[in-house]
Amino acid sequence: MSSLKRDSDDASSKSTERQRVSAPVTELTLVKTTDTTLNYSFFSFSPDGTTVAVSSGRTTTLINVNDGTVIGSLIGIRGVRSVSFSPDGTKVVLGYYDTAMKLWDVTSGVELRSFEGHSSYVTSVSFSPDGTKVASGSQDKTVKLWDVTSGECLQTLEGHSSNVWRVSFSPDGTKVASGSFDETVKLWDVDANSLTYGECLQTLEGHSSRLSSVSFSPDGTKVASGSGNLLGNNGEVKLWDVTSGECLQTLKGHSHYVTSVTFSPDSLKIASVSDDNTVKLWDVTSGECLQTLVVHS
Repeated sequence: MSSLKRDSDDASSKSTERQRVSAPVTELTLVKTTDTTLNYSFFSFSPDGTTVAVSSGRTTTLINVNDGTVIGSLIGIRGVRSVSFSPDGTKVVLGYYDTAMKLWDVTSGVELRSFEGHSSYVTSVSFSPDGTKVASGSQDKTVKLWDVTSGECLQTLEGHSSNVWRVSFSPDGTKVASGSFDETVKLWDVDANSLTYGECLQTLEGHSSRLSSVSFSPDGTKVASGSGNLLGNNGEVKLWDVTSGECLQTLKGHSHYVTSVTFSPDSLKIASVSDDNTVKLWDVTSGECLQTLVVHS
């Protein structure tokens, strides 16, 4: 059974949790869990930047960014694979190391509903900008679109030939980008009022290894994708034009696979995170690497 564990529930638990996060969160160190089958931690900031949800193993911990205190923990029966806040910050959706997806109330810790339909691990979840829908990617090679209120599966988007690793909504909520181990990015029409609703609008080809991250620019005109493989030495970022599907830039410099990409709020820069323990900042127009930050373990 899933449950919410709060600081007030147990004095010793409170002390332990505060020892773990005893100072304002100015930096995050993501470490491997003791469970060797669930190696990675996943995190997501609330839209207002005041709360971060950090998932590791079966537990998703909600942390106050301003003072570092633990707000509470969402404890499930499966390992968490992905996490996304609703735009208003009141809910969080979690994807698990099975076919499950669950929606939680951030304040009360109550599980609001489950989304059922995937046939393998849920690898990525993303809220729509208006908070009414959730997109999910899975190792079953599909992208699914869900109604948040009813839990109904609105669309199953098929076309990838391997695991879907990341999904991302466009800023206007009319498109979803999906990145797959088949080395492609697909752009899907998820506008219910469109004549091409549910169709693949573009297949972006050019990566030579599996996709690990996709992200729309805030102005909605571009998509960034990161790729690489576990053997390293070919991590790269590509920048795409959403309308034409043209590859605008190929950003090389990482010595291992790229795990995450994101745009600056003005859409003029891209930050990429790699398993080579660096974060690189890129100029979108020129493709120049502006800065390399070394992540200390």
